[in-house]
Amino acid sequence: MFDAQSFIVPLAKSIMPSDMNLFLKTLLLVALSFFIGSRISHAASSELTALQEQYEKALKERVTNIYETDVQQLTANYFTGVERAIGEARKAGDLPTVLALEEESKRIIKKEPMPAKDDKLVPSLLKLREIYRASLAKLDVKKATNRATVLAPYLVRLKQMEIEFTKGNRLTEAKEIMDCRESLASGLPTKIEPAISASSDGKKSNSLVVGDNVKKWKPVKGEWKFENGTLLGSGASEIDFYGVISTPFVLRFTINVLEGMRPRVKMGDVEFANEGYEKTFGLYPGGKADLFPYKQKTKYAIMIKVSTKATELYIDDKLISSISGIKKKPEYFRFCAGDGWSQGSVEYSEVTLSH
Repeated sequence: MFDAQSFIVPLAKSIMPSDMNLFLKTLLLVALSFFIGSRISHAASSELTALQEQYEKALKERVTNIYETDVQQLTANYFTGVERAIGEARKAGDLPTVLALEEESKRIIKKEPMPAKDDKLVPSLLKLREIYRASLAKLDVKKATNRATVLAPYLVRLKQMEIEFTKGNRLTEAKEIMDCRESLASGLPTKIEPAISASSDGKKSNSLVVGDNVKKWKPVKGEWKFENGTLLGSGASEIDFYGVISTPFVLRFTINVLEGMRPRVKMGDVEFANEGYEKTFGLYPGGKADLFPYKQKTKYAIMIKVSTKATELYIDDKLISSISGIKKKPEYFRFCAGDGWSQGSVEYSEVTLSH
């Protein structure tokens, strides 16, 4: 490791005349220190920039491009399945199914996103969507695994640079590298696995409220019931989900507020909630900006994207608000149906978690 001080002082002495006064010697030493120090800092910055460029290139080639290709292929297969189902329904003379599947075909051609919730779908389309979502969940796991593989050696090199700069007393640069490394590491799953378990009918599901995943919920207070893939809370009630949680993550669920005005989902130091005296959904801390007015006894598809940089709230596939990210990964998720001020009744269904 290059030590600037051990290099600058001997250099300065070698070029200073022996009869130079103390003021000029000091001035020359400061000038040399600034000149060489700036060159060292530039070299360090260049090395970090080059390292970042290598990482971004590897990420694109070995993660992003592969994932996008996989999703395109999955969508093509899904489209083929829909077209095949249209043919079968037409032969059977099933007009409602034909019309529903043709609408799905048009949605795919227009490249519109798949709705987060499925209301009153014909059985064949519902089955196709379930297969698609299960396959997409596997691709998300594959993407996370590939990213972890790319990121691991990059983190090792950042740690080496952090140690080298600390030993060289270049603490500002060392801290910058440490912050960068810790920010990236916070998004590296310690264990990558899909939240998939068997439902009561023996089929596989990625829902957090069916099968073995039900065991991961710990009631805190109030009344909670698991019924047919739905988590129902009543009264001043709270329940915690303990599972594999790492940042960044995407939490999805469908919410139906039957009574009250205090549904909440707490994710560490951020939360999705209805606060105040009006029926609105929003992210907190965030105040009254970008609130979404809702109606009771109505289902809404919620998607919350969380990272250390930002937290984004989507309702029915529309971006509603964005606030600052979380400081550290949550140990659990806390779902609430009401509190002492408003003892409500809330249904949470289609609860999924992806990284």
